[in-house]
Amino acid sequence: MSIALVIFCTAAFALAYIYVIYPTLLLLMPTRPRPRHDMSTLPTVSVIIPFYNEERWVVPKIDNTLAWNYPADCLQIIAVSDGSTDSTPDLLQRYDRRVTVVAYRSRQGKPTALNIGVARSTGEILIFTDANVLAHPDAVRAVVQRYADTSIGGVCGHIALQAEGSHEPLGEGLYMKYERWLYERESRALTMVAPDGALFSIRRALFASLPSDSITDDFTLALGVLAQGRRIVYEPAAFGVEIVVPDVRAEFRRKIRMIAGGYQTLWRVRKQIHPFTRPAVAWQLLSHKLLRWLVPAFLFAAFASALAARDNAMMAVALGAQSVFYGLALCGWLSQTLRRWMPVYVPYYFCAVNMAAAFGLWRYLLGRQSVTWQKVQR
Repeated sequence: MSIALVIFCTAAFALAYIYVIYPTLLLLMPTRPRPRHDMSTLPTVSVIIPFYNEERWVVPKIDNTLAWNYPADCLQIIAVSDGSTDSTPDLLQRYDRRVTVVAYRSRQGKPTALNIGVARSTGEILIFTDANVLAHPDAVRAVVQRYADTSIGGVCGHIALQAEGSHEPLGEGLYMKYERWLYERESRALTMVAPDGALFSIRRALFASLPSDSITDDFTLALGVLAQGRRIVYEPAAFGVEIVVPDVRAEFRRKIRMIAGGYQTLWRVRKQIHPFTRPAVAWQLLSHKLLRWLVPAFLFAAFASALAARDNAMMAVALGAQSVFYGLALCGWLSQTLRRWMPVYVPYYFCAVNMAAAFGLWRYLLGRQSVTWQKVQR
């Protein structure tokens, strides 16, 4: 067997493991029982909302949170303005009778804003949510009821991306359906390892102060919970929408940031979560995150090895199939119209995500990923 064929088979197996074998193993695992929660006794909840130049979202977000179906004496809302230079602090002050408002002039980044918010909190459960996320009024109860299971340390809600000014979801809908299916299977069998920080909660007792240079605060919080031996679950009934401005370049930058931050976080918790201390969690992190981030390397190896051994009939077929796939992705990159066609969109989005993964690793290795983040404005 030639070296090229060995490389191709290894890369192909890695890709099959990531997208087929790992999900299948999750599907075959038994589902954990879900205990009932006595809603007659509700824990206190602190909602922490960081703002940076979010003047257009202050009123919708605060009004939405105040309308949550939860007793007012058990619900604390903390709004933190992280160095906003627009009217965000002034708008927040209008709610100072019902909301704990913290505002400071110098921007310090989201991790510091969250740390400051937690320092002012009193709730047993901490809910972290973004300024442009509007949750269903019953989302908080759906989150809280999961804590009846004492093994659970964190609960992630279901947040759908919605393009501003449209009722249509963003183009990553197919990808997110696959991700949410993984979320549900992981939380039923073992634990989630990668929650969505748009609506994420943890037990206050499990909170550890975030390093000020954390790039992905939600991933850092999640691994902190897992390192303490608790589980994280996905609760689809905790529903909300995240209103975003459709922008392909901004979405590409967001994914680069997420993956650069993912590498940073994994490196920092390598001693707390590894095969000898948390074998199941380490396996999930390898399968769902690290190997997924390394897909660009597997794709390159599969293409290069097939090209080198194209005289072999099987490798020639593999090379042709890959060429067609990447050709369709290129059509999607060149034409927004063609991108709406599923056979073009899937290769286009798959390649875009994995290109972002490659850039994310590069940013992490060079230490060039900024902690602060600027959302796209209309």
